[in-house]
Amino acid sequence: MCPDKKLQWFVDHGWSPASVEEIRQQVIDRWTTSYKPPASAAVAVAPAIAANAPVIVSLLSIFANDLLNISIKPGSRWKLPPKLRSTHPLDSIEGYLAAPTIDEDEIEAMGGVMMYWYRKEESCPSLSRYGADYCSAPGQLLLLLI
Repeated sequence: MCPDKKLQWFVDHGWSPASVEEIRQQVIDRWTTSYKPPASAAVAVAPAIAANAPVIVSLLSIFANDLLNISIKPGSRWKLPPKLRSTHPLDSIEGYLAAPTIDEDEIEAMGGVMMYWYRKEESCPSLSRYGADYCSAPGQLLLLLI
């Protein structure tokens, strides 16, 4: 759940593809049982994005050809081209795992991993809670009996 590492850390440290897939499935299973929003819940969209959607789409239409080398036709103003569309909801572990890792310097500029997850709270509340819980859990627990 470290956005600068994700499952790539295991690959970089020589874990087998089967082991990495098993870990991926464990992460998804934990998400599903403890964090995934119920299917009946409405998909949350950040209010600032929702309120400014027409402006954002208009700006994207104007600059898309120059910036992204794509064109958005007038009849499809609410649809992004397939290469920019995600098949996963914004607040999902599948989307998080499929997205590229974030540069470590960018995370440090945000104030660290915990601030990264705190800033994701509005747009990805369930994923933010999962990431914060995971990153704040102690690595080991030592019990001392006196």
